Amino acid sequence: MNSHIRRLALAEIIVGILHSAAGVMLIVAFGSDPFRFGVQENETFEGVMVSLVALLLLVTGALAIVGGHMLRKRTPRGRIVGLFAAFLMIVVIPLGTLVGSYGIWVLFQDSADSFFPSNL
Repeated sequence: MNSHIRRLALAEIIVGILHSAAGVMLIVAFGSDPFRFGVQENETFEGVMVSLVALLLLVTGALAIVGGHMLRKRTPRGRIVGLFAAFLMIVVIPLGTLVGSYGIWVLFQDSADSFFPSNL
């Protein structure tokens, strides 16, 4: 189980970096602003969707990087953050789905409890 947790931590960090880079590339390429509130008058449907996808990629990327680091250090909340990142990554096809499902499988094992301290 130790090797599965190490592999998962590394995979979450790598996929998190890729998701973040893809989100930044979408923002730069389309000139969208995913951090605004509301829809502007002259904005198209495609612009709104690109902004939402970019925001989803940035959020899942950041959460996966943080979760991967917490899994590597075996912090008490590392399992919770890793699971949350895995559930969010499932929607980002194809790499997020693979790493997310692997993360759910690894972190829901009963034997994974012993690798994380329980002083929440």
